[in-house]
Amino acid sequence: MEEKTKNKLPIIITVTVLIIILIAGSIGGYLWYKHNKENKTIGTQWGDTYYTYLKESNEKQEIQEGKRINTEIRFIQNEKNQEPKMVMQYIDTEIEDNNSNNHKLIVYGITEGEVKTEQTIEKSTEQNIVFLYHIPTKKYGWYAHTTLENGTQIFENIFDNPSQNIYTFTKEEMPQSDKTIDENNIPIISKFEETFIVPEDYDESIIIKLDGDLAELRDKIKEGIEGYKTIEQIVTENVTQTIKMQTEELENKKQEKERIEEEKRLEEERLAEEARKKAEEKKKAEEEAKKKAQSTTTSTNQSTTTSSNRISEKQAMALAQKIDGTGTPEQPIGYTKQCMVKDSTGLEYYLFIVKWLVDSSHWSTIDAVAISVDGKKWKNVDMHYTEGQTIKQVYKEGNF
Repeated sequence: MEEKTKNKLPIIITVTVLIIILIAGSIGGYLWYKHNKENKTIGTQWGDTYYTYLKESNEKQEIQEGKRINTEIRFIQNEKNQEPKMVMQYIDTEIEDNNSNNHKLIVYGITEGEVKTEQTIEKSTEQNIVFLYHIPTKKYGWYAHTTLENGTQIFENIFDNPSQNIYTFTKEEMPQSDKTIDENNIPIISKFEETFIVPEDYDESIIIKLDGDLAELRDKIKEGIEGYKTIEQIVTENVTQTIKMQTEELENKKQEKERIEEEKRLEEERLAEEARKKAEEKKKAEEEAKKKAQSTTTSTNQSTTTSSNRISEKQAMALAQKIDGTGTPEQPIGYTKQCMVKDSTGLEYYLFIVKWLVDSSHWSTIDAVAISVDGKKWKNVDMHYTEGQTIKQVYKEGNF
C-alpha cells in the first residue's frame, strides 16, 4: 500500500506543476494581451493622444461616475486641415445646487503633442452642440445651444472666444412657424433667420457615451475616430446647395419686404401730401372767408360813411387843425389834402400834409395827419401814401 502511494506521488507533483504552469500562462497571456491592446495604436496619432489623456485621467480618478454623469465626447474639426478637437460634456454631480453651472462643456486641443483645455462653457441647463451657417461671415461653425425658461435661446461658438461670439435671441426673435407675414402682408424675417441657417441632412461625428469606469475605453475611442467626420465630409455638395438655396430665399424675402415697405412708405407720403393739400385748401378757404368778412366790413364802413354822417374835406381839415393847430399870423400852419387812405378795417381817412411857414418864403413839413371820414378818429402816420392805400404804421392816434 505504501509502495503504491510512493509510485503515485511523482504523478501528482507533475500534474500540480502542469496546472500551475497553465494558470501562470493564462494570467501572463491575459496581461500580455491587455498590455498589447492598451498600447497598440488606435490608427491615428491624434487618436492615440486623446486616448492616452483619457486613460491617464481615468487612472487619476479625474473621470468617475461619482463625480460626473452623462459624460459624452465627440471629435469635431474646427477648420480644414486641422486636427480635430475633443469636446466633452457632462453634469458635475459635486455641484449640488441645480441653479448652479453644473452642466459642463469642455473643448480640448492638441498642442505640441499634449492635450490642453482650450475652452470651458458652464451653464445651469442642458447644452446641445449644433452645426450652423453664420450668414454675416459666410462661415460654418459649432455652437453650444442653451434654451432658458423664458424662451430665450443662446448660441455660443465653442471654438472662438465665447465672450465675443455669443448670440442671444428672445422668443420673439426666433422663427415663428405659424406667422410668416404681418398684418400688412409684409414677410416676417426673424433676427435668428438673418443671422443663421441650420444646415439640413448633414452627417456629423458620432457621440461616444462613457460609462462609470470607462470600460473598453480604447474600443470606444476607436469607435469615435472611425465615426469622425471632417468639415469636407460634413459640408457635402448637397449641404452647400441647400445653404445656397436658403440664402437666395432669404434674399428674396428681404427684397420682397423692402418692396412692400417702399410701397407702403410711398402710399403714406401720398396720403400725407393729400392731407397737406387739404389743410392748405382749408387754410386758403378760411383766409378767403376772412377777406370776404373784411370786405363786408369795409363795404359796411364805406356805405356808412357815404351816408349823411360822412364829413367833408373842409370839416376834416378843421378837425386836423385841432391836432396840430393853425400857428400865428406871422408863422401860420397850413393843411393840404394829399389823398384818401384807409385802415385795416377798410374805414377811409383824409390824409393831410401839415406845413409850417418858417419865414416869409419857406414852408417846412411838420406832420401828416389822417382824419376818418366819419369824423371820429385821427392818426399821425407816414406821409408817403398814394390814393387808396392801407395805413401800415401809426405813430399816434386818438378819437374826437
